[in-house]
Amino acid sequence: MGRVRDEKVARGVTRRTYEAGGQALRIAFQYKGVTCRETLKVKPNKTGEKYAVNLKAEIENQIERGTFNYLDHFPSSPRAALFGHAIS
Repeated sequence: MGRVRDEKVARGVTRRTYEAGGQALRIAFQYKGVTCRETLKVKPNKTGEKYAVNLKAEIENQIERGTFNYLDHFPSSPRAALFGHAIS
């Protein structure tokens, strides 16, 4: 397994750099007392970073209002089953 380096982009948003040279953006947020980290399928450039920051803010707003559904944002995430959302 290769080394991974995380670089903070904004609060809760990091850019991961893998040993092979690939990069990815990840967001982190709290949902039902659990810290959730999801890798986004966007390019890790300035536009992707802005998207990640806005997505994190949108998710936090939905959590606060009680309207957040894990599957709506991360349909292929195995973590969705942890929160009672069925993956079909």
